[in-house]
Amino acid sequence: MRLRDDLRQVYRDLRNSLERARQSSWAEAAVLRLGIFGWNLDDLRPLFDALAERRPDSEVRIRVLTFADPFGPLRAGELDATLPWLPIREPDLTVGPVVFTEPIVMAMSATDPWPNRTRSPWRPSPTGR
Repeated sequence: MRLRDDLRQVYRDLRNSLERARQSSWAEAAVLRLGIFGWNLDDLRPLFDALAERRPDSEVRIRVLTFADPFGPLRAGELDATLPWLPIREPDLTVGPVVFTEPIVMAMSATDPWPNRTRSPWRPSPTGR
């Protein structure tokens, strides 16, 4: 019984310490430094609105990434996260969940023979061939 009573206080102190650490990390993360490609901010507005709803005290600072060095600012600690295009094969980076997808269409000249074909050479046929 005594051991349980002694450990109860230790457990309570540990939980309180973890809660203080959690709150401290939230306070430090009130500014999200985010790297993106291009200026598609209107497309990303639902993400920013969801963050603002969950964390009204938060702020998002946008930095446009370059194709020459898209992960340099992240690696240098200048950004907290990026919204890059997939695939990413960088052994020192962790790929999180997909938060936004963008439809891609093929555009070509009206005089090109490809628009008159029944399918794109880059899209599999219904039979998979």
